[in-house]
Amino acid sequence: MIAIHSLLVRPLALASLLAIAAAPVSLHAAKRPPAPKVAAAAPAATPGPTPEQLRAQINAEQAAVARQQLDLNAANQKAYDDAVKARDAEIARVNAEYEAAMKKWKEDTAACTAGDTTRCGPAK
Repeated sequence: MIAIHSLLVRPLALASLLAIAAAPVSLHAAKRPPAPKVAAAAPAATPGPTPEQLRAQINAEQAAVARQQLDLNAANQKAYDDAVKARDAEIARVNAEYEAAMKKWKEDTAACTAGDTTRCGPAK
């Protein structure tokens, strides 16, 4: 049995119950809704690529990206190697200047100690 309280709270439920009560009791008397219409099958489209063709296409794209990455890596390695060579050359140049300056200083110091005042540093 339906509680009166729920019927008061839900006026639509009451209307639904009244409509059901007024409907014919016989199942055969009830009319069925028409069956939904099925859309006609679409004409066969041109077949797409096979899984093997898709796999080959994806593999080719991946290989192209890998080639680009390898080319970029090679260019970066060359730039690095060139920078290391330039750095090594600069270090060698600075070391050669230092060695030449030290040699001259040692020679001047020895000459100054031996009495050649023209090779002595400025007086302090």
